[in-house]
Amino acid sequence: MPNLRGPDERRRRLFANVISSILLYGAPVWRDELVTSKLQVVLGRLERSVAQRTISAYRTVSSNAAMLLARIPPLRFMAPMRKRMYMWLKRFKEEENAVLSK
Repeated sequence: MPNLRGPDERRRRLFANVISSILLYGAPVWRDELVTSKLQVVLGRLERSVAQRTISAYRTVSSNAAMLLARIPPLRFMAPMRKRMYMWLKRFKEEENAVLSK
């Protein structure tokens, strides 16, 4: 997406949300691995690029500023939240099945 005369903010936000959804799809599985691997650097670069495209920024804009202006929470915060939610739902379903089987 070009910085000038490109898509409007709605389309750019849609792009950012689609990319975030794709990245967070398997978060309950890969979240623990992310902490100890080099993938965190690669995902950080991708996050920065998506945030810069969302706000039509140039490459000189810092990662933190781009993420803040794009209103995109970092993956290092979203992945643990997704994992906690997955584990909570899994436990809830197991308890529900135990109650129904009685």
